[in-house]
Amino acid sequence: KQWYQRRVAVGTFFFFGAEEELECEEEEMSDKDLVKDIFGIVKGGDERSIIKCERVGVKKSTDAKRPIKVTVKDAETVRDVLSKAKILKSFQSPGYNFEFCNLFLSPDRSLEERISRQNLVKGYPVCWPNWTLGLTG
Repeated sequence: KQWYQRRVAVGTFFFFGAEEELECEEEEMSDKDLVKDIFGIVKGGDERSIIKCERVGVKKSTDAKRPIKVTVKDAETVRDVLSKAKILKSFQSPGYNFEFCNLFLSPDRSLEERISRQNLVKGYPVCWPNWTLGLTG
């Protein structure tokens, strides 16, 4: 029961579009610094709920931008950040080596949720059979 409570109590989402080599005013910064800055913009400086930030995947080339997986203490924080993500589109980001308007936030979805969303975006009915997508079982 404790494992289940801990699992439900943690929320995750992804940042897409952040440069691999982050800089702010010509100084290097970590992924966690970027996430704290964005939490400062979106949530008004409440970065206490951030548990962990890490890049996902293997670095392949200098042009590739791996997503940043952010783990926070609860699902409510995830909903709050994702609902206010549009603030980043209009925010000026002076001193950074990228624009905040190029960042995209996405919730962490399971395989079934990703397939269901993909069907919805393509215009298929939600109950579309899995065999049409090349999936079995």
